[in-house]
Parts: sequence; C-alpha cells; structure tokens
Amino acid sequence: MKGQIWIESDFFTSKIKNDMAIQLVVFDMAGTTVKDENSVGLAFQHAMKQYGYEIPLEEINPIMGYEKPFAIKMMLEKRVEDASIITDTLISDIHQQFVASMIQFYKTSPDIMPLPDVERIMREEGWTK
Repeated sequence: MKGQIWIESDFFTSKIKNDMAIQLVVFDMAGTTVKDENSVGLAFQHAMKQYGYEIPLEEINPIMGYEKPFAIKMMLEKRVEDASIITDTLISDIHQQFVASMIQFYKTSPDIMPLPDVERIMREEGWTK
C-alpha cells in the first residue's frame, strides 16, 4: 500500500506522506485497538508481586505508557535501598513475567474486543481482510 500513513499515539497524531510500500504495521493494543480494563496495569502489578514487590495500581497506572523495562526499573528504584540488587537480569526476569501474563491474558480473556470502528477502519485501509 502506498500513500498516506497515520501515526497515532497517546501523545500526538500526525500525518506522514510516504511513497514506500508499507511492510509492517505495529499497533499499541491496550486502549488503542482493543478495549482494556487495566489489564496491562494488573499484569505489571502481578509480575512485580512475583518478585516480592507489592505496588498499588495508583502508582503503576501513571507509568504504563513507558517502556516496561524502564517502568520496572523506576518502580524498583523507589522500593529498594541497595541499588546493587537492581540488575539487568532482575529487570529482564520481571519483564518476561509481565509479557507472559499479557500473552496469557490476550489468549484466554473473553473480555478482549476491538474498540469501536477499529476493524472497519483497518478493512477500509486494506490492513486486514
């Protein structure tokens, strides 16, 4: 597909003219293309809890737009006195737990449904059949 590409995020919407064929389209899922009742925040909370860190959703929700490894590091830095225990391995392990929880949720939850008009727009733009 050639022509115009719309880039949408929580922060901006901008229109980019592009003469190259689209080879890959990546969508932010939760709250952008599918309905989300805080499943990302809950999965993040669960992953942190698996490693002994109890974090209230009120602290998690404001950072859900961040890359998750960075958000994990931020939460750990607020909770540990000895920064030497915050290793790349620990961050990666917690992140892997988070990703596994999200994959399981998206595979099994009966609550997954597209936001209004997402499927129609994708079909009209030729992004799906």
